[in-house]
Amino acid sequence: MEKRLRMAESQMCVDNEGLANDIMELHNDQHETWKDTRAIKSALKYHRNLTRNQNNWVNPVPRVPSSYWISNGYDDNEVEDMKALVRNIRDETRHMRVDGDDGRIVLRVPTADQLIIPHDAAFLLYWKEFADALDEYGYYINQSSRLDNIHTELHISGIQLPTQVLELLEDALEYNCFKEICLECNGGGRDIISFVRKVLEGNMYLEQLCLMGNPIESDHDFNELVNAISDHSSLKQLGLPSSCRDLDYNTLISIFSQCEQLISIDLSQNNIVTMGNTFLGNFLGTNSTLQLLALRGNNLIDFDAKSIARALATNNTLCYLDVRDNNLTDIGRGELLNAVFNSKSLNTVADSNHPCEINCDSEWIVKFNTLLVSSNRRQ
Repeated sequence: MEKRLRMAESQMCVDNEGLANDIMELHNDQHETWKDTRAIKSALKYHRNLTRNQNNWVNPVPRVPSSYWISNGYDDNEVEDMKALVRNIRDETRHMRVDGDDGRIVLRVPTADQLIIPHDAAFLLYWKEFADALDEYGYYINQSSRLDNIHTELHISGIQLPTQVLELLEDALEYNCFKEICLECNGGGRDIISFVRKVLEGNMYLEQLCLMGNPIESDHDFNELVNAISDHSSLKQLGLPSSCRDLDYNTLISIFSQCEQLISIDLSQNNIVTMGNTFLGNFLGTNSTLQLLALRGNNLIDFDAKSIARALATNNTLCYLDVRDNNLTDIGRGELLNAVFNSKSLNTVADSNHPCEINCDSEWIVKFNTLLVSSNRRQ
């Protein structure tokens, strides 16, 4: 009987090893298919555009006259914002098609009195050219074998992104090679989440994602985002500051339990209230992946600080924790700072010599350092 069991276990090991090899081979085949599809798709568009007149190809869409904006009811400041956005889109389109060797594409317009530049139908032609250039640019980066040497990133900040624009960008970013995508204050909503989910499905190189100031309006949308992130093994850094203010805490913490590949998570300015839930401390006590956690501008209290401090006793991976602008008293801040350096005695110093840098309110850090120096002198 025991002999048969050993034989069965041996066969099971062989079967499991064979299954692992099959999965690895399938993954490699999938990656090669992904690269081939991306190359074909972008090459067709790239060579099609080479047939255009060279001058027109760089920026074929004419500028919108000031009279258009004025006739549509925009005031003087808004007109300047609209014209600045057009220039920005045209400049970045040219940058990608002519001299874009740095891998960095940024659409960001300082506005006079608007947080977000609203969309206007006149922008669509510019967005179309920008999206085409984005697709061609990814092909250029791939074909020039420069992807390993540069950090490709796309930033779009303070510009409303309606469905029509998101669809253009979605098509351009499918099978693309950007390593970082940051969407900041673009209006938020379900369309943004749907866009990000599809980009995650189609971009195997993406390592950093930020959705700052883009409100996620429902638990369902957040769960869709979490599922897409958990399936994306190369994504390592996630920023959701000012994006999850309306979500239940129990929903929000699923990002920790389901996305274990992340090394950096920013949940600042999200009105987080734990209500005595110790999940975060329990998670940090056993996690060996997360290196940076930003929780600035939430509603953490001393109870939460104590829970996190206990976790640091067994967590040697976390390198940076930001808890500024929470509802912590000196007691809570002291718990955290003593967890990384307790100068009470040589034994406590040895026990709490933790590599984590904790960013509390600046006044408290000065106070803590003063107390630390005083304590050291007494010893």
